[in-house]
Amino acid sequence: MFSGQFPEFITRFLSLKQLDLSNNLFFGSIPESLNALNLEKLNLSYNNFSGMLPPSVGKSKFGVGDFEGNNPGLCGSPLRSCRGSSGLSSGAIAEIVIGLMTGAVVLASLLIGYVQGKKRKNREEDEEDLEEVDDDEYGGGGGGGGGGEGKLVLFQGGEHLTLEEVLNVTGQVMEKTSYGTIYKAKLADGGTIALRLLREGSCRDGS
Repeated sequence: MFSGQFPEFITRFLSLKQLDLSNNLFFGSIPESLNALNLEKLNLSYNNFSGMLPPSVGKSKFGVGDFEGNNPGLCGSPLRSCRGSSGLSSGAIAEIVIGLMTGAVVLASLLIGYVQGKKRKNREEDEEDLEEVDDDEYGGGGGGGGGGEGKLVLFQGGEHLTLEEVLNVTGQVMEKTSYGTIYKAKLADGGTIALRLLREGSCRDGS
């Protein structure tokens, strides 16, 4: 009477047609390498095998009697179905997991590329808008005004500002109207002001 795990070296004898390991003390799982044999007769009854039968073995011509008398944990066709088992081998499950992980990585890469491209496009559009505003408000744009110099108008609380300080501020567009553009400007000393740049011809003396 033999004991131990399934003697897997037997599966190397590919010309083997009959295998009878019944009435021994073998235990553990039945290896999937048994699928490689084209057996005409198989008897693994009255041992202590457990786990899931290899799918191709269970779906072959062998019956319940060829596996009876083993550990109650032995399952799979033609025996009882394995509870919670999908019927997939560990290799197939590993391939599915790897495929899903690869797909997730590719999808994440595409999403990151799309978001970065969108941000780059928006940034370029903002820069173009600022350039257009500068051209309209500082360039004169051939509007028939003869290219006259701009005028700095100070309101209450801003009397201490100079033209040079205003031209050196860093601004953020707050609002665009038909009269011009309003910026939230930050001065060199850390102060914040609202700066409106009027379009040429939108405001006339005495109006």
